[in-house]
Amino acid sequence: MSTNLENKSRLFQRLGIIFVMLFFALILIACDKKIPATSIELSVEELEMVVGDKETITATVLPEDATDKTITWTTSDDKVATVKNGVVEAVGAGEATITAKCGDVTANVSVVVSEPDVEPEEFTVSFNSNGGTVIEDQIVVKNQKATKPEDPTKRNVTFGGWYQDEDLTVPFDFDTPITADITLHAKWLETYTVTFRAEGIEYIEPLDILEGSLIEEPKVKRVGYAISGWYLDPGFTQEYDLNEPVTEDLDLYGEWIKVYNYTIKYHLNGGTNHPDNDVTDYNIFDLPIPLYEPEREGYTFLGWYANEYFTHGPFNEINHGANYNLYAKWEINEKVDTLANPALAGTAENEIVVYNEMEFVFGKTAFATLSEAVAKSSRNVYVVGTHEDDVVINLSDISLIGPNAGVNPNTGTRADEAILKGKITLAAGVENITFNGLAFTGTARITGTSAKNVNFIYNHVYDTVKATTAWQETAGYSSGFFAFANDANDKLANFTFKFNKFENVSDVNINFSRVTNVNVENNTFTNFERDAIRFDTGGFNNGNLIFRKNVFSNDELSGYNGIYFRIYGGDQTLPTLIEITHNTFKNIGQTNKEIYSGAISMRNYQEKVTEIKILYNTFETCANYIHVRNNATAYNHQNYPWVGTVNYNKFVGIPTHYYHRSWVGSDNATTNPTKMNFDKNLFLDNDGKVITDLSAHAAKIKDVASYKDNYQTVEAYEEMYEALFEGVPTKLEVTDPIETLVHLTEYQIEFTVTPADAQDDVYYVTSNPKVAIVSEDGVVKGVAPGKATITVISAIDEDVFTSFDIEVIEKQRVEVRYEGNGALLVGETLELTASIYAMDETEITWTSSDNDIASVDANGLVTAKSSGTVLITATVKGTDVKQEVGLTVYGNEITDEFLLYLISINTGVSETQELYYIGSDDGSGDHLNRIYTSVSDYYFGDYEVIRNMLPDDASNWNGPNRKINVEFICVHDTAGSGAGSTAEANSGWCTNPSNTGSSWHYTVGNDGVYQQIEDDVRAWHAGDGSREFELIDTGVKAEGDEKPVVAINRKGYYTINGVQTTIKAPEIAQIAQLGIYTTVGENGNYWMNRTWFSSGYRLISNHGGNNNSIGIETAVNNKSDVYFTWHLLAKLVGRLLDKHELGLDRVLYHNNFSGKPCPRTMMTAELVPYFEKLVKAEYEVTTKYSDYEVEFISHNPDIVDNTGRVIGRPLETTNVTYTVKVTKGGVTQQITLNCLVPGQYTW
Repeated sequence: MSTNLENKSRLFQRLGIIFVMLFFALILIACDKKIPATSIELSVEELEMVVGDKETITATVLPEDATDKTITWTTSDDKVATVKNGVVEAVGAGEATITAKCGDVTANVSVVVSEPDVEPEEFTVSFNSNGGTVIEDQIVVKNQKATKPEDPTKRNVTFGGWYQDEDLTVPFDFDTPITADITLHAKWLETYTVTFRAEGIEYIEPLDILEGSLIEEPKVKRVGYAISGWYLDPGFTQEYDLNEPVTEDLDLYGEWIKVYNYTIKYHLNGGTNHPDNDVTDYNIFDLPIPLYEPEREGYTFLGWYANEYFTHGPFNEINHGANYNLYAKWEINEKVDTLANPALAGTAENEIVVYNEMEFVFGKTAFATLSEAVAKSSRNVYVVGTHEDDVVINLSDISLIGPNAGVNPNTGTRADEAILKGKITLAAGVENITFNGLAFTGTARITGTSAKNVNFIYNHVYDTVKATTAWQETAGYSSGFFAFANDANDKLANFTFKFNKFENVSDVNINFSRVTNVNVENNTFTNFERDAIRFDTGGFNNGNLIFRKNVFSNDELSGYNGIYFRIYGGDQTLPTLIEITHNTFKNIGQTNKEIYSGAISMRNYQEKVTEIKILYNTFETCANYIHVRNNATAYNHQNYPWVGTVNYNKFVGIPTHYYHRSWVGSDNATTNPTKMNFDKNLFLDNDGKVITDLSAHAAKIKDVASYKDNYQTVEAYEEMYEALFEGVPTKLEVTDPIETLVHLTEYQIEFTVTPADAQDDVYYVTSNPKVAIVSEDGVVKGVAPGKATITVISAIDEDVFTSFDIEVIEKQRVEVRYEGNGALLVGETLELTASIYAMDETEITWTSSDNDIASVDANGLVTAKSSGTVLITATVKGTDVKQEVGLTVYGNEITDEFLLYLISINTGVSETQELYYIGSDDGSGDHLNRIYTSVSDYYFGDYEVIRNMLPDDASNWNGPNRKINVEFICVHDTAGSGAGSTAEANSGWCTNPSNTGSSWHYTVGNDGVYQQIEDDVRAWHAGDGSREFELIDTGVKAEGDEKPVVAINRKGYYTINGVQTTIKAPEIAQIAQLGIYTTVGENGNYWMNRTWFSSGYRLISNHGGNNNSIGIETAVNNKSDVYFTWHLLAKLVGRLLDKHELGLDRVLYHNNFSGKPCPRTMMTAELVPYFEKLVKAEYEVTTKYSDYEVEFISHNPDIVDNTGRVIGRPLETTNVTYTVKVTKGGVTQQITLNCLVPGQYTW
């Protein structure tokens, strides 16, 4: 019982203790509660103070019962204002913020402090004119500047400036702040007279020179000489230094030294030269010679070019000694029509002349002579009356239009003719020239060397002068009424002759040499004494050569050929189609000629891919009918098909010697396979009777595959022929014409014919092939922004046609570019730039495909963050127009030295450019090609050397025993820009017995690497004779690693980096463009190769070309990939350098050894440094990493192949990727890299 009571007592005690503790805890909590400050009220919001002022700010903390009212005061700038316990002191001019803080609450006062107003400190600037006119003192505020007074004057002396000291040694600068009183002193200069004398110069203007000034050397000219120095005596013993200040009167005597002279000739092409273009003779000391812009009313000057084809240039100055012919290139500002009418002679200037409801202004757009009208026109020249003057057409897009434009002289009624009797010359390179509705007679002729898209339509050519040149079957017959010839294969193209009448034109009516695409339709050629149409020379006459619905006829048997091909065909890149259909040939040929005289003759075949169609023609009473040789090598016959058909023709009259023949002389079935199909023709005898059995005339049907299935009646033939023209359409209509076409896109023309069952055979014509072209199948492609008219014409009846206008517009796009290799180390940055085309929007949005790998900011700055590949996208804001750029980020995971090197020479953005493959001195043989660089300087492919060794007894070398010490690699190009001038062809020329003058070791081209001579044997390739390489100490200490500049001074000595050497030049003339070889000797001096003067090229060159170098020719054949050739060349050069233990500086060029501009294509395009980058890459890999295996895997094989070569031409700029693997000792590392390949829209 007691135990229970005790337990209860203890329980109550414990409960009581707990209650007491809780009670006191509540009291303590209640006592500890704080009230925070919620705001601070300040007595002012802002203060304006002067330095030195003090102001007190009162602060009130709310609420009033706040537990803690402690204020902390701070200033934002203690150099302007300080604060302590609310007292603000202004210490310096400026602005500051005073902050009061209590707990978490703040309040601010803005303080503006200014300097106290003080009187400015002033100083006096005095002028002591030392006897000159008085200059007033100036009062200047401290730290301000004095004003430069007007110069004082003093008799017989010249003011020389103000100086700070009486001794006149310290000039005063009026931009100096004034901080104290100062006196400035005038300096007075004597004037001295310097007279000049030089033999052969009658008078040189003396110079009045101020004391202490330098003499500006007078410009004296004596052709073939230069002043070597000015002397104080006529005996030239005391030379005067023109860099010394003048302190007395001087008489100076100039000593002449003989120098080589060069010339400049300006060809203005209708312009007026700038008066400062007055240099016509010069020497190297006159360089550089600036070139100024000529003027031509209505035109913009596009630059000076080195040939009339404008393939080399433009030039802004002459900086290299050579003889120059400079041609002015012009662009018309606006299209101008002109009128030529001799009846206007005597018309007042500016009088309005009306012709066909068009107004012209005499002296501006109307002229009495044709030559004036053509010179001032940029579009149409309307021709009236008779003109005998010679004319040169210098511009493209010119039409000469007569009163009978569009009137067929064979069928229509013509108005009074505009008659031309002079020579019309088309200047080199003109395009889109039309002659329409004119008459030509007497000495009239049209000629040129380079032209494209020429139309000769609705003209009457009659009674021209008698031919004086004897006809010849061989090349070289260049005369004729319409005669165009060139030595290159793509300078003459796209000539059209339609609805013309050639009557009594004694000489060749139409004569071409090396032409592509000729269309001759609906013309008549009557009473010609040579060939009506001739294709001459030894080059290509290829493409589509079409002859339809023409009449070739003589009143009696005469002339040599209706159509004569001295040569036809071309290469495999442009197959040849000769289509002769629906023509009449009558009374043509010479009965005494057994070959190449008759209706059609073709003497030589250019051997690659030709089809000949001779169909539906009438041949009547000709001496002979068809002679077609198809001579070629067995290889070319096997690999490049030749097809010939002579079908559905009517032959009236038995020929003297042959209906058809091919073989001549040693021709045989191998050289001239009998492939011509001569079936399905109609043969009539001299009385007009059908020949049903040709066996009696079989000897006159020679060298054909067959001549069977011929027509047995005239009626059967005529039924067949009339059926060809059944269903002639009356109307054509394009079903869905378009008005606009995006640049480089295509549109398929769809059309209907009326009636519906009419023949739908049509052809297509574009009015402006520079803007839009149209294929034979009616596919229109926009090739450049602009406007054109597309015409669909019935092939059955050309009077049935329809047209529609089209505008080609620029593609909307954005292009991104950057500098570098497209690979970034982690932490690096790269700046991308974007350009927007054909859009009004200007803002770009940048995004990254993976911000963990690389981020990009709003300005296109990429930051590399971690290893991987990433796409950066530039999007035109608010559109889906974008460009993706791939980048690679790498870090410490890439350790292999070779792979790091390959990354460093990766090409981030491939370059594309048009360059001329040079094949001539005057530009006539130059071919424009577009090339792309590769994705790496290193070529990941390889080659095998094809040995085509020169025979020991060949006459174009010294034989295999003439050994050389290999000191250089000498790079050439073949200057053979024809498409067939491959490495194989040039290697073949080296070993051809006909070649007796040149030889070289290797030939490189797209088709491989060929060797003709062993490396250590002498060849004849460099043009320097037997001159031996020899290094000579120049006596000039070497400085730095840069290639030194070698020049020649007026004493005739070489200089290096401006320092005279101990070596005299062989002539004072221009050094070859690619320079003289120099190196650094063991004594620390520059040493240079021995030199000689090449009189042929008028340049100073190196020794050791033939005797000490391996010669490599590179092919520059048209339509080849010359950059690929240079890759192979670089790999060969790199290996040869390694093999012969030569450094990179031992790569020289033909130009170095003889002055010849070779390798000309590379030099003209200024790509020698690019090539040397390729050589360096190959050399590095060969000498340092030859123990590696390397693999290149393209992920865009349609654009980049597995050698790293760009082979595709994407329409739009495209990012390509590829993986590069390197393996050594079984260990492989790899990386995926990127390259941006510019699209065709950027061209």
